[in-house]
Amino acid sequence: MDPLEKIKPADGRPILLWGARQLGLSIFGSLTRLGLEAEAFVDSSPDARRGPVMGRRVLAPEEALALNPRPFVIICSSVFQNEIAAACQAGGLAEGRDFMAATDLQKCSWFVDVAGSCNLKCVSCPRGNLPPERQPRPGFMAPDSYTALLDKILAEDPFTGVINLYSWGEPLLHPKLPEIIGLTRQKGLSAAVSSNLSFRLDFEEVIKAGPDYFRVSASGWGENYEQTHAGGDWALFMENLARLKQWRAAHRPQMQVEMNFHIYKNRADDYRRMKDYCREAGFIFRAGHGMLNPLDNVARLMDGQELTPEARLSISLQAFPVEKGLARLAEIKGRPCPFESIMDVGWDGRVNHCQAWFDPETPNLADDFNAATLDEMLAKRLGSSFCQKCRSRLLHLWCGVYGDEGLTAESVADHG
Repeated sequence: MDPLEKIKPADGRPILLWGARQLGLSIFGSLTRLGLEAEAFVDSSPDARRGPVMGRRVLAPEEALALNPRPFVIICSSVFQNEIAAACQAGGLAEGRDFMAATDLQKCSWFVDVAGSCNLKCVSCPRGNLPPERQPRPGFMAPDSYTALLDKILAEDPFTGVINLYSWGEPLLHPKLPEIIGLTRQKGLSAAVSSNLSFRLDFEEVIKAGPDYFRVSASGWGENYEQTHAGGDWALFMENLARLKQWRAAHRPQMQVEMNFHIYKNRADDYRRMKDYCREAGFIFRAGHGMLNPLDNVARLMDGQELTPEARLSISLQAFPVEKGLARLAEIKGRPCPFESIMDVGWDGRVNHCQAWFDPETPNLADDFNAATLDEMLAKRLGSSFCQKCRSRLLHLWCGVYGDEGLTAESVADHG
């Protein structure tokens, strides 16, 4: 079906994108490419509403629902899709006529790990808490392979609007990242980058290339940062943040910069200092609980198997303990799996079964993205015993527990 046919109910009404993160940016990009415009974004986070996103204002939910004429809402959140749909219905909007889910337009969200390595060994990340024998081989995706992937994506998932150039790797390590971003934009797609910014690299050319979204991760302030972002250098990180602010102003002022802050216990002051810094710098501040990654480790924990010292350190520092996290899974069991519509492609073309699992022994959807159609890969995933087992243990909801911004204020107060 023509993608434009799917949004016919909008019928000239203002289109609102409920969710100002990656999925919202993707739908914004696809609408733009198809000659349509989104009027505004909607987000419950006050920090997300501090400034425009992609040149559009960001409304609070109550503002959006009070608009006249009645808007057409596209729900751009895979984790909180059910809750947002309920809010729309409570506000008098009818499903199909007045709102729909982005997943009804876009088959997948695309994450391409163009750099298959990382310079840090963070204790909550498999790059730092899994042994060498459980690490995939490193490397970089070649530009011609990347171009072929983009052509395949647009042919099979034409409502795609953004390509996330990362998964478990550090994309700024790719020596040809500016070229990769340029190729993305040539196809009418937006490029999203996520970085730890804790390295001695000149990344000005990356900003000049024109990404629309740049996420930075941090987990503390000063020495605390270096404990959980293991291998990081706090002074260097802050220097690079200042460069990011400077180069955005000079080359890409519309680029959305988001600080993804991981909350650990006894770091309430760190949280407040980073939040204040982001407000001064004009960065969006998002916070979630530091959690045990990947799901390989969570499954081992549930089975009583041994974890590495780094994984155990991650658990010991958590503001929201794993015991509470595991208990909360049952409370949110009605939520959809946020990973079933994510396609995670490695630098070597391997299409991973699920972005939340890391071990190279995990079954994949294809050894090479050209080896199967997108529909075949999606069917293989949803019909697999691997997914069924993960769902039966509610592991697919793990990130939804720790990424819930509604719990962060409580943790900051309790662990200050």
